Amino acid sequence: MRNSFFCIDAHTCGNPVRLVAGGGPLLPHAPISERREIFVRDHDWVRKALMFEPRGHDIMSGAIIYPAYREDCDFAVLFIEVSGCLPMCGAGTIGTVTAAIEEGLVKPREPGRVAIETPAGRVDVTYEEKAGYVESVRLHNVASYLHEADVEVDVPGMGRLRIDISYGGNYYAVIEPQDNWSGLDGMTASDIVGCSQKLRSALADVCDPVHPDDPRIRGVHHAIWCDRPVNDTTDGRGAVFYGEKAIDRSPGGTGTSARMAQLYGKGRLTVASRYRHESLIGTVFEGRVEAEARIGPYSGILPSIGAGRASSGTTPFSLTIVIRWRMAFRSDERVFDREMSMRPDQHRQADDAAKSASRLKVGFVLARSFTLSAFALFVDTLRLASDEQDRSGRVLADWQVIGSTRHLITASCGVQVAPTSDFVDPSKFNYIVVVGGLLTVENPVDQETIAFLKQADAKKVPLIGVCTGSFILAAAGLMKRHDSCVSWLHYKEFRERFPDLSVRSDRLFNLDRQRGSCAGGSSSADMAALLVRKYISRDAERNALEVLQIERARAAADVQPRRPLYDNYDDARVKAAMITMEQFVDGSMSIEKLASTVGLSRRQLERIFIDKTGMSPAKAYNRVRMERAKSILAQSKAPLIEIALDVGFENASQFTRTFKRTFGQTPSQHRAASRAH
Repeated sequence: MRNSFFCIDAHTCGNPVRLVAGGGPLLPHAPISERREIFVRDHDWVRKALMFEPRGHDIMSGAIIYPAYREDCDFAVLFIEVSGCLPMCGAGTIGTVTAAIEEGLVKPREPGRVAIETPAGRVDVTYEEKAGYVESVRLHNVASYLHEADVEVDVPGMGRLRIDISYGGNYYAVIEPQDNWSGLDGMTASDIVGCSQKLRSALADVCDPVHPDDPRIRGVHHAIWCDRPVNDTTDGRGAVFYGEKAIDRSPGGTGTSARMAQLYGKGRLTVASRYRHESLIGTVFEGRVEAEARIGPYSGILPSIGAGRASSGTTPFSLTIVIRWRMAFRSDERVFDREMSMRPDQHRQADDAAKSASRLKVGFVLARSFTLSAFALFVDTLRLASDEQDRSGRVLADWQVIGSTRHLITASCGVQVAPTSDFVDPSKFNYIVVVGGLLTVENPVDQETIAFLKQADAKKVPLIGVCTGSFILAAAGLMKRHDSCVSWLHYKEFRERFPDLSVRSDRLFNLDRQRGSCAGGSSSADMAALLVRKYISRDAERNALEVLQIERARAAADVQPRRPLYDNYDDARVKAAMITMEQFVDGSMSIEKLASTVGLSRRQLERIFIDKTGMSPAKAYNRVRMERAKSILAQSKAPLIEIALDVGFENASQFTRTFKRTFGQTPSQHRAASRAH
């Protein structure tokens, strides 16, 4: 099997950073901490292929950019290096931001600042840009703290050492000069590696720190050997060890944070203190204690790390790595053939390669007699957003029609569509979209499809019901604890089929973390546009809508366009209240509850209705019920008592009196007049 990865190689203060901008494994839309676990479980071969020889080396580190799950972040980053898939990497973050900004891979919402979702939490980065180049970067790291001080451990060949365990995004063993270790002077790189390996092994039997807020972050995997500085302008020097044989050429972003947290915990730094940290090769990070922080029961700091272009030397270099791999029955690992092709930085080719990684992947499940317009508008929005203008390349988005067989699926209009994929691992998609259709069709999908949807749910892949697709999800038991949004045309039938489920038809669509549903029709394009905006960009959304001749994407909460039974008002709150009245045409909705459904008090609703309609909500509700009865009388032969019960009256005589008072004629007279016309 052949896999291609578009990478940008850079370095931060001498330490390499390989930014994977294209070809990274598709992960479900979930918090990046959860995606990290999935990556380690299912895709760790990517890390090994890109970090180790022949494509990497002993001190290689890297990052993969993903769309953010958190709404307050610009993007998410997964950190990969020879030591594993890390919760946080400071030098990696600085290099990633610099390369991503200069190469146009991300577009911050606020120029000069990006918020990044990392497995360790949100970090903020400020940067200065000049003539297209990032001149300086300051990383505002996660809360850091001294976990345990003066831990004694016996290290073979060194004797007993006293160390501190400190957290700065990763846990570090912090070693300072003492009786059995005089400092870094006279130590070779091999000496540092050998001592670090022995220390880490011995320490594993002594302590196993666990992060108070995230038990997935645990264990000491890094060490920082601290000594007095060589440079007169710095405050300290450190050699950061990680992996099996790696010594960080930079001072280490999380290492510097852990060092400052250790010094703060021992009363040697205070808030606003600066700490210029020197690496083994002389490069410098400008550390600063920004504020105090609380991490569970521990007192800590909010650190920041600064690096200028002159000191960091973050210089992007583009390449494409092609990997061919085969499975081998040896330690459950993949063995990689040594085939690699690389090319220098050629901006146009690099840009094209960067686009080759689809950011949004959608699998479509089509029901028998599905609605063609709902499917076509959804998929065409993805198609037009995926490439420039109308080129239709699957660059930034990809989609498949998946099914249990490759048999043609017939739409309600008679057009047939062929599935393009069998059922595969649902976690390959960001979303599974079920497109429904005619409700009169028995068994709109087969049992294999139901099993696939349940598998997707088990793997936390979000499911979306389009048109009557929410009926299919509800029938499969997959809409519990989720709101279903259906067309006003199908609202009553949904309530009858699934009386215990929450349903609404006063908006275009609904989307939460694990479920989505929309009324169908043109609202399919609105929902698809939201996904495009979230996963790709606003520019891609705009391109798609302009080609589709759609002026703007409507919001989820926009009221479904329709003609209410009584009248059509411009005020959105009145319109929503009227639609709710129609949904509860049996009169079971109290005015207080009606007001709360549109976010108003009863008094506010009363004032708005008097102002906009000239009648009270109670009178409008009664008129809506009478209009429904009027419609039923004209279109059916239902007995008066049945119609009376449908619109909330206890008997036919009470219904008749109210109807005559409203329209000036009895129900029987109205029915006779309607038939005469």
